Parts: sequence; structure tokens; C-alpha cells
Amino acid sequence: MIVDAQVHVWAADSPERPWIPGGADYAHSATPLTADDLLVEMDRVGVQRAFLVSPTWEGDRNDVVTQAAEDHPDRFTVIARFDIRDDANARLVREWSDDGRVSGVRAVFARRSESWLRDGSADWLWLLLTDLAMPVMIFAPYQYEGVARLAAQYPSLKIAICHFGMDTRLRDAEIPRQVDALLPLSSHPNVAVKATSLPSFFTQPYPYPSLQRELRRVVEAFGAERVFWGSDLSRLRCDYQDLYRLFTEELDFLSPRDLEMIMGRAVCNWFDWPIDNE
Repeated sequence: MIVDAQVHVWAADSPERPWIPGGADYAHSATPLTADDLLVEMDRVGVQRAFLVSPTWEGDRNDVVTQAAEDHPDRFTVIARFDIRDDANARLVREWSDDGRVSGVRAVFARRSESWLRDGSADWLWLLLTDLAMPVMIFAPYQYEGVARLAAQYPSLKIAICHFGMDTRLRDAEIPRQVDALLPLSSHPNVAVKATSLPSFFTQPYPYPSLQRELRRVVEAFGAERVFWGSDLSRLRCDYQDLYRLFTEELDFLSPRDLEMIMGRAVCNWFDWPIDNE
């Protein structure tokens, strides 16, 4: 079971369905990556499932990803996004907890929302998610201490950290320092990490020896049950097939069981997406 822990799919910017102001400046591409496009790529590589996340430039909407999950429930599940500052959205989160298309929510603490993890803006959400037993993906570059406080305060809340908690603009020599900051979070059993888009952080060619060293450190700290393979395909620097090969052919420190967990079983277990043969 090969499962991609994060892919963005989206629709074009248009007057009828506009992106957020300035969204085009940081969109991965002006040309949408559609669910059909993604399925072609997944079939080419041998990826059976993917977690779909609406990208930031689309705003707080989930229509494209939920439609994809409705059309292809065996291939896609949704990590929903919304405006954290509005606690009236508690109703939405409760509805999603009963929606078979949705497996969790995503909270972003970057750019304009960078302070929301520490200023109380999201406190209502952590209480609600704990009550609903609903996992969360968190993108919060550099905020490892804030995530540690959150994990300690809500020990039953399942947290998956996007992109090892790194700013997507970082490269090469800057990465080991970020991994140093990430590793103490492994002491919290309710924290997992998404090994997503990682080749994009390195300028080395395949098979990315520096990246392999950092991956080994993370797997040894968190264990294979809390490390999730994924692409963030629309910003991936290498070919999708190469990302698959990196994990399945190059990481000789992984046991067959480790590989099975990291490549899909662990993320499905974490987000309660049943696997048929279990």
C-alpha cells in the first residue's frame, strides 16, 4: 500500500472562482494540477492512495478536494482547511468528523498566520479536535517549541508535522539545524512527521546523500510508525518516480517492515483510513 501523505489539487484562478489576493505570487503553478492529472501520475508510479490538501492560494475552500474524494473514494481522502480565527467554524469541523471524505484538518501557521499557534487563536480548535478524536496536519515552520507545548497540553491529539516543520525556502546546509530542532518532538507519542517534498530542500542530484542522512536521523528518532512518505507533488523538484525510488531502493537502513509503514500503512493508521486486508 503506497500512500502519498500530501498532494495539492486545485482549479484555475477565474472571476467566478478567484484565488485569494496575491495568491498567484506563490502558487506552485498557474496551471492547475487536477485530480485526473494526479491519478495519471499515481498510476505511473504505483501509488494507490493520496491525502488531498487545498493549497493556500485557493483560500479556505475544499470544494475541489472533496469532489475528488467523492469521485474516487478508494484513491483520495481530504485534509480540510478553514479559517482558524473564526471559532464559528467549529460547526464545519464537527460536520467533517462525520464526512466519509475527510480524514482530518490542516492548520497553517506561516506568513500572516504565523502567530496563531502561540496567541490563543487556535485554542478552541485543539479542544474540539481532541473531543472529536480528529487528527491535524500542522505546517508551522520553525515553531518546534510551540508544537511541543501543544502536544504536551493535548496528549490525545494526533499531530502530523508537514515537511519536517521546515520553511520551504530552506536549502542544503540549513536543513540539519532544523532536524536538530525537530528531533526532541519524537518524545511526544502523539506527534508524527510527514516526509513530504524533501528533495526540494536539497540542490544535490539523486540519490541525495545529504537528505538520506537526515532521513535516517528522523526515522531513528520517531520510528517508522510516525514517519509518512509523501510528495507535495506540485512543488517537487524531482520526478515522482525518483521520490518513490529514493525510499524503496536507496535507504538501506530501513527494514522491510519500516518501508511498509513509511510508504503508506503508518499514515493510514494515524488518520484511520482503513486498509482492506486488516
